[in-house]
Amino acid sequence: MIDYEAEDGLGEKAWNGGVRADYTFADGSVRVGASAISDRGDGTRTELGAVDLRARIGAATEIRAELGVSENAGRRATGWLVEAEHRTGAIDVLAYARSVESAYGTGQQSGAELGRRKIGVDGRYAIGEQFSMVASAWLDQSLADSSERQAIQLGAGWRTGNTDARLAIAHFADTRADGTKGDSTVLEAGVTQRLFGNRLELGASTSIALDQAEATDLPARHRLRARYAATDWLRLVANYEIADGADFNARTFNGGVEVSPWQGSRIITTLGQQDVDEFGKRSYAAFGLSQSLPITPSLTIDATFDGNRSLSGPSPFDVINPEHPAASGGHLGEGGQLFEDFNAVTAGASWRKEAWAATIRGELRDGELANRRGVTLGVIRQLGEGVVVGSGANWTRATAENGAQTEIFDAAVSMAFRPDESAFAFLGKLEFRSDKVTGAVAGETGPAGRTALAVDGDAKAQRLVASLSTNWSPRGKDDGEMVRRTEIGLFLGARYNFDKFEGFDLGSTTVLGGLDARIGVGEKFEIGGTATVRANLDEGTTSFAIGPQIGFSPAKDTLITVGYNVTGFRDPDFSAARHTDKGLFAAIRLKFDADSFSFLGLGRR
Repeated sequence: MIDYEAEDGLGEKAWNGGVRADYTFADGSVRVGASAISDRGDGTRTELGAVDLRARIGAATEIRAELGVSENAGRRATGWLVEAEHRTGAIDVLAYARSVESAYGTGQQSGAELGRRKIGVDGRYAIGEQFSMVASAWLDQSLADSSERQAIQLGAGWRTGNTDARLAIAHFADTRADGTKGDSTVLEAGVTQRLFGNRLELGASTSIALDQAEATDLPARHRLRARYAATDWLRLVANYEIADGADFNARTFNGGVEVSPWQGSRIITTLGQQDVDEFGKRSYAAFGLSQSLPITPSLTIDATFDGNRSLSGPSPFDVINPEHPAASGGHLGEGGQLFEDFNAVTAGASWRKEAWAATIRGELRDGELANRRGVTLGVIRQLGEGVVVGSGANWTRATAENGAQTEIFDAAVSMAFRPDESAFAFLGKLEFRSDKVTGAVAGETGPAGRTALAVDGDAKAQRLVASLSTNWSPRGKDDGEMVRRTEIGLFLGARYNFDKFEGFDLGSTTVLGGLDARIGVGEKFEIGGTATVRANLDEGTTSFAIGPQIGFSPAKDTLITVGYNVTGFRDPDFSAARHTDKGLFAAIRLKFDADSFSFLGLGRR
């Protein structure tokens, strides 16, 4: 469930839907299908229709084809693909052709594929168990400009228990958007050797340019890599790459240490340096430590340390296409940010003894974009079989580089009563929540953290929320067997708002009550209804949500419920516990116990 703020004109309700149908012929060799989607996001509505085909020719060959057409704001776009795949014991071949116009679809396509057409073939021929030959050829064209790439790669590979070797030749012929050309032809070779019972792994590869290596993604490259398991708990890894092209030269180094000195610990550290001629030198380091240490049978402590550090140099390498990074030195980051310096430390402890369990954790993060502080704690007490009381609190404060700050505090006390043989069960909760923002811009605090407030400047919201959810499901006899066919639920809630704004007291008291009733029909279905009333005692307003519902159990411990509220209202504080919005709603309930995941073979601990 997602809560969000919308500007005027963007919050109208809209139906989104789709339908899919396919038909498989009796022998299963051919399947044809069709799909239709009508979708409206923040903008105008998109209509999409598609047909598809899958045909198997014998046991080794399959043909797949799709054709789709979408329309948005009067602009029509198409996408299509055709693939033929053939697999035998010695030969694997995949031939493909696909094209996707830039305006096609409802946002489900990869940005790197939109507005491009690609035609190619991949093949592999195995000569025995150790030797194989591979070949690839493709044409990648832009549908928006004159840029394209013609590529071909031919290679051979040899693999044994301790040795891998590869020899290949590759050619890229690029035409850029401005019409300029860039060709590269390289001879590639590589070998990997595993020694001392696979404790040491050494690798080396090289790409020797046979021309000027003008294609950005196919420069002359030389790489060394090593991985060594010093002990059962210590591993060392390192990689170094030199890339020399006509337009750029890059140097990249990264190394790491992975340590597990005893059960529950893990240490990871890397140190790297990237040298790009056009942009100067930049070094970086990333390191991390996590540790879980049992002090006593009841007490366990843990800590983590993570960080990234810029050691020297200007900003990282500026990628040519942000949707598809360069083959050497390329990187994609959120919001265009390719690197951030930070140090982060957490420390925690957990304690468990008899009927008590408690945990606490603190976090401190000092970053280039934001600083964060936080504490989380929780306590649980088992009062009996199916009776538990617990409390928890969470506090976080984050400050962004621009000075925007958020502070969130949550604290709650809850109690659950659900003995296995009891027909009555309840869950009660009392929660206090506080949201604060300082120096915000329309609530977008970015790296400073997320908050429920969407305002400019400073704001604070605080509220106290109480709820009690009860359930009564009496046992009865059906053909001599004890069953539960009737279920009645009562929900009570209250909220007090402490908000004040520019001298105005916005405090208010709200109460809420709900009633659910369901009865089983046969072994798989149930029918019932739900009703909820909400009253604001200060304003004297009342809202209602009422409607029927039907439930279906497709499998054991699973219930799917579909209902429709004839009238309804929206309440973020109680929406997780009640379906109060007007219109259609659906829910899935699952029951888990100690044996639910026994098929994984994890055993009990």
